[in-house]
Amino acid sequence: MREMILVHVAGTDQLGMTTALTQVMAQHQVNVLDISQAMIHDALTVGALLELPPEVDSAALFKQLVSSAAQWSVTLSFKSISEESYAALVAQQQHPRYIIT
Repeated sequence: MREMILVHVAGTDQLGMTTALTQVMAQHQVNVLDISQAMIHDALTVGALLELPPEVDSAALFKQLVSSAAQWSVTLSFKSISEESYAALVAQQQHPRYIIT
């Protein structure tokens, strides 16, 4: 069974913040299944659904994401997503999904 985590970031938008967080994800070679960003004035919210390969040390990934988020003074939360929940979400979508590398 694969491990999927929803990462939620909220705070004041700052140049380079999203790049820094996605670089951490890339360093740990996670797969980004979905990502969304919304901004109102300078308030930023980012959600990323990550698939963690079996060889990924999830504790190290979370620790590095929390450390990076602290440098930007943003809040970060994690939520485990079941395969069943993800499959139901994909089934509701009306468009095909693509993997970009």
